Amino acid sequence: MKHFFFYAFLFFFCIAGSIASAQQYHHNPSRTGNTNVTTNVVQHGFSDPYTKFSIEINGNSSAFEGRLGFRIPLLLSDSVYIGLNGLTSDDDFYIVSTDLAYGTRMLDEKLGLDIGLKGSWGEAEEGEQDARMGALALMLKAEYDLPDIEITYSRYLDMEIFGELSISPSPLTFADGDKHMESRCGININLSQNKRSAFTLGYRYIKMDFEDRGDWNKKDNSAYLGFRLRF
Repeated sequence: MKHFFFYAFLFFFCIAGSIASAQQYHHNPSRTGNTNVTTNVVQHGFSDPYTKFSIEINGNSSAFEGRLGFRIPLLLSDSVYIGLNGLTSDDDFYIVSTDLAYGTRMLDEKLGLDIGLKGSWGEAEEGEQDARMGALALMLKAEYDLPDIEITYSRYLDMEIFGELSISPSPLTFADGDKHMESRCGININLSQNKRSAFTLGYRYIKMDFEDRGDWNKKDNSAYLGFRLRF
């Protein structure tokens, strides 16, 4: 499972490339009865590529995660993203973090990239060991709006793939921590044409290395289901 994130991320982008090369995305205005809405979705991915607020809830049998996001539009396709995240697990650890990133969109607004910093604080237990960790990680996020897949004459499957990686080396990891890494990837299945709501199927990998009373680490690698809202 150690390299699952890399292979999953590569797999999703291979799918995106295959679909994009095999199918040119288009809508027939006669199917929707609204030419303006159709044209806007084709050219820009969705009508408002920089919705201001986002709420995301993810979970599985052992962990619960909440994410809040606020995006400030700048000139052209650029923006600033601010995020607040929290994760708690039955495996005796929790992490809270905040994101600050510069974002841009390209490829007709279908590809979104964010690069910035993630500040994290967490606690973990393992047997009789109990440690705390602070980290300032370098963060990279990507999201790609896949071409719609026609299911029936008037129904389409609208999906996005995403990936996120943050790494904090030893000089940027504090308290009892030595190194810290978080990564996740997955698919968002949009429930509306404007992409304001979506179900999420994802995978998460977290590793916290500690130096408290000997070298040890805490890991979490698991799949999760979630729901996302944009405003």
